[in-house]
Amino acid sequence: MAPKKARKPQRNQKRPPSSARRKATRPRKQMTEAPQTVQALLEDTEKIGSLGGWEFDIDTRKQTRTDEVYRIHEVSREFEPTVDNGIAFYAPESRPTIKRVVQLAIELGEPFDVKLKFITAEGNPRWVHAIGKPDLKNCRVHGFFRESLSHEIRCSRLGAQACVDAPQRAG
Repeated sequence: MAPKKARKPQRNQKRPPSSARRKATRPRKQMTEAPQTVQALLEDTEKIGSLGGWEFDIDTRKQTRTDEVYRIHEVSREFEPTVDNGIAFYAPESRPTIKRVVQLAIELGEPFDVKLKFITAEGNPRWVHAIGKPDLKNCRVHGFFRESLSHEIRCSRLGAQACVDAPQRAG
């Protein structure tokens, strides 16, 4: 059997309209732009929601944070976060709660969901919402951290101590 010859385009055959050619190249362009677009979206979402992500290594207790978590703490990116210096930002009446839920996450793999009083590096009081999920297989705990203004307003009506003494926990 003889090899097939490549088919030559006919002279009268029309090229696809330029919009079709642009659409054909769009997926390639979107694939290269997607990481930057997603990153920009995540950064904007963090700022709008005053929400950031964090994780810590259970063995070293060193923490990794997103930019928004640094901003909420009112510290620069040069600040080297650890579990212990992170706990120190909580108001004295909130520290026993955050210590307890972090310890339960490390020892028993229990997730946590707490809203507690917090003092920034600049001395500004805030209410924060911290959710943590242990990943004991990979020796880490990770989650999110955000300013909780609605909680602050609700707690001011109920009495701040009631909110500190009764943190919510995920189950």
